[in-house]
Amino acid sequence: MWLNATGSLTVQRNTMGVNTFSASNTTQEPTGDNGQVMLNNNDDSANGKIRTWYPSTAALDLSCTATIMAVAPTKNSDRFEWFLEKATEVGLDGVVPIECANSERRVFNPARATKVLASAMKQSLKAYLPELAPLTSVRELIERPFDGVKLIAHCRPEDFGSRRIPITEALPPHKDALILIGPEGDFTAEEVGLAVENGFIPISLGESRLRTETAALVAVTAAYLANSLR
Repeated sequence: MWLNATGSLTVQRNTMGVNTFSASNTTQEPTGDNGQVMLNNNDDSANGKIRTWYPSTAALDLSCTATIMAVAPTKNSDRFEWFLEKATEVGLDGVVPIECANSERRVFNPARATKVLASAMKQSLKAYLPELAPLTSVRELIERPFDGVKLIAHCRPEDFGSRRIPITEALPPHKDALILIGPEGDFTAEEVGLAVENGFIPISLGESRLRTETAALVAVTAAYLANSLR
């Protein structure tokens, strides 16, 4: 891939099988006013198995709205991979697998997940690969700063974490969103309370009983429609 007269550009090397949130995967490629640079993905700093460079959200200066999904991996990994595929097709910017108190799966294969994301990206003709974070404690993620709307979907009784509002009301158009979806056993009352204390808005995804991967896809679709139809 050749870039012409770009100035100083930070790009992401091959994201296949690599944690794309890692700063170690980026490189400065200065080109000057009239220079050229080729992004070489065949050296030791790239993934040795795949020679294609896929742009990721970290490699692009995106002016569009970002949707980040923080989802507890399902006990059956195929169901979580189904979510990754369909969410990428709909439109998704980042995925953070989260470990919760009631998590059914506490081991996550990022290489396999990245391949699923890349396949869905190509099939749906998306311009970039969604970011994939490592498995992260939900408590750690909740306490991280995020400049956008923060939502947590849960099924706790109403006296835990305040009143829930429909996701369609909680999602303002054209604003970055971080949406938390818990495991089959739901978030604990303590997790919901911590999220609310840190600025998360409790939301409802409707009256239907949804599996984790279905709830996550509903949330992605709601965010996509909020940004596309308003």
